[in-house]
Amino acid sequence: MELKMQEVQFPKVIQFNFAELKEEITAKAELYKNMVYTEDTIKEAKADKATLNKFIKVLEDKRKDVKKQCLQPYEDFEKQIKELVAIVNEPVQLIDSQVKAYDEKRKAEKLDQIKAIWEESDHPEWLSCNMIFDNRWLNVTFSLKQVQDAITERLTQINTELTTLNSLTEFAFEAVEVYKNTLDVNRAIAEGQRLADIQRRKQEEAMRKAAAEAAEKEAEIRQAEIEPEVITPAEPVAMIEPDPEPADASATWIRFEACMTTEQAYKLKHFFEEEGIQFRPIA
Repeated sequence: MELKMQEVQFPKVIQFNFAELKEEITAKAELYKNMVYTEDTIKEAKADKATLNKFIKVLEDKRKDVKKQCLQPYEDFEKQIKELVAIVNEPVQLIDSQVKAYDEKRKAEKLDQIKAIWEESDHPEWLSCNMIFDNRWLNVTFSLKQVQDAITERLTQINTELTTLNSLTEFAFEAVEVYKNTLDVNRAIAEGQRLADIQRRKQEEAMRKAAAEAAEKEAEIRQAEIEPEVITPAEPVAMIEPDPEPADASATWIRFEACMTTEQAYKLKHFFEEEGIQFRPIA
């Protein structure tokens, strides 16, 4: 199959009275640009505009017509070429489907071989082959020996990075968990540092609160040492109803109130009893 074409002849220059038209149009354009229309000549302005637009349309129509004439041979040629391409493309698509089917079968077989290599490797239980898989391993140019070397190299790197993370003094467990999901040691370390920073701020806040509470308690103690104790009046202590008249004729009843604690009230009652002093509630 060979495409043979005769030499295509295109007009080198499309001839028309360009210079003559340019000179005439330029002169008239200058005339119109300097023209000032008034209310009395507005009708002439509209007529001049219509004349100029009509000439523009003549020029544009001719341009489009010449372009169509120039493109017509190419459009016919393009149509014929596309028809030939469609004929050739049909078997190409059929062949391509067979090539793809073969390639997919080859990749599937190689993938099984790669999985076998992975199963024989010494890898952590949480790590799957998909997590480190490289699509280049399926290429024809990438041998199984290269795949095995790549897996060994990646596992060595992972073990080294795990050792680094486990050596962290704070939040090593959290960092390792992040690494198991991302296999990104920098991100795992950053997460560990973030958690450590949060814990440090929590401890600082707890210490600040404890110090504030201690200072508040100390201030209360000092204030209590300075101010006298305010005794809250106790509930009235039930008194034994005495005889209505004192036993001693020379004694007389004295009315008084006192602010005291319950303990002090009992002591006063005991004193009255020892001294034989009669007492009664104030009505």
